[in-house]
Amino acid sequence: MTSNRRYLLGLDGLRAVAIASVFVYHLNSRWLPGGYTGVDVFFVISGFLIIGILLREFDAGAFSFARFYQRPIARLLAPFVCMLLLTMVAARVIYSEQDFASAGANLVASAASVTNLKALLQGNYFELSADAQPLLHTWSLSVEEQFYLLFPVGLWLLHRYVPEHRRGVLIMLAVASFVACVVVTRWRVPVAFYLLPTRAWELMIGGLVATIRPPAARIAQVLSLAGIVLVGGAAVLLADTSHFPGAIAALPALGAAAVILGCHRAGPVTTILSVPAIGMVGRLSYSLYLWHWPTFALVDYALL
Repeated sequence: MTSNRRYLLGLDGLRAVAIASVFVYHLNSRWLPGGYTGVDVFFVISGFLIIGILLREFDAGAFSFARFYQRPIARLLAPFVCMLLLTMVAARVIYSEQDFASAGANLVASAASVTNLKALLQGNYFELSADAQPLLHTWSLSVEEQFYLLFPVGLWLLHRYVPEHRRGVLIMLAVASFVACVVVTRWRVPVAFYLLPTRAWELMIGGLVATIRPPAARIAQVLSLAGIVLVGGAAVLLADTSHFPGAIAALPALGAAAVILGCHRAGPVTTILSVPAIGMVGRLSYSLYLWHWPTFALVDYALL
């Protein structure tokens, strides 16, 4: 089982594509009807990074739970808390008392990494009143944080007791989660949309990419081209949200996985994604994601 040790320049470019898709969709969904699939791309990237780090440290005998959890806390917590506090300050000035109280409840859910569960009780993401939900976007962060919390323990147990079956178990878990996603989407879309068990397959696809040896240059170029077509096609064409995520979510997820594999080798897509300006947007994608939604929500509430 192998994992990537080299920094992939194209990965920042893929982040930029993902955040641009989400940003444009939230600005005006008519401009990019499927832009919400940028979140699915982020899930795959996160799975690739999280599981890749775990595998490298397991194989090197250098894994520490304390160190593993310390890194994301040190890197992500401060901007997250800053966004929460400043959003609530603005909400106090702009919102009615009732909407401010609702935002306060969402603040607690965000801080506890259960916004996805809170949002599930409220209804469908695509039907909620966005202007009074300045922290709704943290549902995806909650899914990732829950994955961060639970998955390393399970993977560590696999590595300790049945290391030869790690990839096989990952594949089985990813397939089970995908099947659950498809089945639950037919029953109730919000449940499939928000919950980790029906979203984990996207993170695991990224993790499985981290177990694959880099392909040959020509294969990598084909993969990256096919992948970016799938990611872009999903953002442009998936206007129907009534059956999402479901099986159709495999398009952006597999596309992102293909692009990541392709980024191991030089090629046209990798070259474009590695342009410094695009990479800079990708490196800022976490901050852009944190701030874009509350900015849109608060401005719309105040002015529209």
